[in-house]
Amino acid sequence: MADILSLFQILPNIFKFLSLEDRKNIRLTCYLWYDSCNCRNIIVGEKFVFRPGHDFFHKGSDMQYLGACIVRCTTLRSHFEFQGLSLHLLPSSVWEQCGDKMQSLFIHGCDVDDDTIASVIVYCPNLIHLRLQSQNYHAVKQVLSDLG
Repeated sequence: MADILSLFQILPNIFKFLSLEDRKNIRLTCYLWYDSCNCRNIIVGEKFVFRPGHDFFHKGSDMQYLGACIVRCTTLRSHFEFQGLSLHLLPSSVWEQCGDKMQSLFIHGCDVDDDTIASVIVYCPNLIHLRLQSQNYHAVKQVLSDLG
């Protein structure tokens, strides 16, 4: 039993030196390796990145589908990045159910509206970093003035 416990402590120290792609593959080996790869020390720097053309969107470019996948995710990271998506079509349930887990959010070139910005502000209380690069700054200014 002591050998298994020491192995469980050694694996995360080994896995933290692997690339994200390699960790994604070894997570499929067994439950012990999966748990070791999802150790807090390892995943603290990882982030979810969603953008058009990424492998995820070959299964369905529907923002409803993306929202459902984020909500169902059991290994949610605290760092998110959205690039070039119609973020205003993402269901509000994503912000309501997952917003408290988000610590950093980078929105680059996405279509956003007043409701999206308001949802981020209201449902992401633990957000430390918010970076918004969008062509639609009017929505952001209006929401911030409404909240202030």
